[in-house]
Amino acid sequence: MNLKEKLNLLEGELIRIESPILRLLRDSNDGFDRDQTAHVLTNLGMCPLQMLLDFYDWATGADENILFNINNQVKLSTIGNPAKVSITTSLYMLDATTDDFFCT
Repeated sequence: MNLKEKLNLLEGELIRIESPILRLLRDSNDGFDRDQTAHVLTNLGMCPLQMLLDFYDWATGADENILFNINNQVKLSTIGNPAKVSITTSLYMLDATTDDFFCT
């Protein structure tokens, strides 16, 4: 089963249990489409994987209101929610500039 198929199954389950996370991950669209996401990541010296682009096609990621709200109880996984591309790339550029990478 490929990632797209797994994401479709996950989406069906999230809809079935009426989880708000799907809406939260999709409402924060930062205007990036698949090609723009690949372009931005390539310009940062990365080689974007198809699975990553597939994920961002499925859900654009959480915005700062969800990511940095310590009281947020809505999480896609135990490590939290995936960030939208603009946040991810901004944090990467900051970390690369300061040579101070955040590790979990």
